[in-house]
Amino acid sequence: MINYVLKSPDTSKAFSLEGVLSAGSYNLLSTFISIGGKSGKLEYYGYYHKRTSDGYRKNSHSSAQGQYGGIKYHFSKDLNLKFEIGRSQYRYQIPGPLTDSMFYADPRQSTRSRNFFSPDIYIPALSLSWKLNNAASLHWNLSGVFGARNSVEFEGFADKKDLIDPATLEYKPRTVNIDKFHSKTSELRFLQHYHIGKFKNILSAGLAGFHNSMDRMQQGKGTTGTDYDISVTGEWGRDLTYKTRSVSFNLENLFYITPQLSVSPGFRFEYGKTDMAGTISYLDPQDIPNRINHTIPLL
Repeated sequence: MINYVLKSPDTSKAFSLEGVLSAGSYNLLSTFISIGGKSGKLEYYGYYHKRTSDGYRKNSHSSAQGQYGGIKYHFSKDLNLKFEIGRSQYRYQIPGPLTDSMFYADPRQSTRSRNFFSPDIYIPALSLSWKLNNAASLHWNLSGVFGARNSVEFEGFADKKDLIDPATLEYKPRTVNIDKFHSKTSELRFLQHYHIGKFKNILSAGLAGFHNSMDRMQQGKGTTGTDYDISVTGEWGRDLTYKTRSVSFNLENLFYITPQLSVSPGFRFEYGKTDMAGTISYLDPQDIPNRINHTIPLL
């Protein structure tokens, strides 16, 4: 996993503006604009980013955009509340698979011209940071992931050609897959610094709750067209809903045995369950509902 740490505003100014324009090979064009600053107890930062490229291979055009906005209010030097929301949306034309011989002959060639992948995701977050004293701090975070991940493709290996059917004078229908996300997480973390003799030690404890609902629609009969179109004719081959709920607790302590040697014993316990419901065209309906309970202790 990657923990993205975003840029912070220039807090020495009430307003600052930054712009970056980049251009490159294969019609790459990228624009980034941000504003930020601090006025009194209020701190803010936001950006807009857009990027387009034709890609190295044929039929590999991509367009992406991202937006972000965040405000932080300092009630005091030890207590602040921050709200932020980010969005990521892009559309990528997938040029298709190649065999080894095709790659050696021309690595830029394409076996697909009608395949697309396009997610559109929103991530809001509300966080509270409280420095209780010089040795202890408390942090609470409430966040979510909302949006969809879509694809429309003519599927198959490199030797399966995507050609117009002479009988219908049209391409064959593509396959549409759609995932819809509705995820919420709340986490409370506590950090305590203390000493045993001359050595500094750190105690960390956390409590987290997670609730997710995901709709997974797959193997839909798509259009015979060539553009990005996720409309479907008839029923989905798989139309499922996953509901997952879990709660976890963790406790860890960093002990310094010497200035050069430390140990960090820790414990984590998670309990949750996932309920699956829906339809799969090739299975009996009574075989579909499924519940997965999980109890996970970790040392």
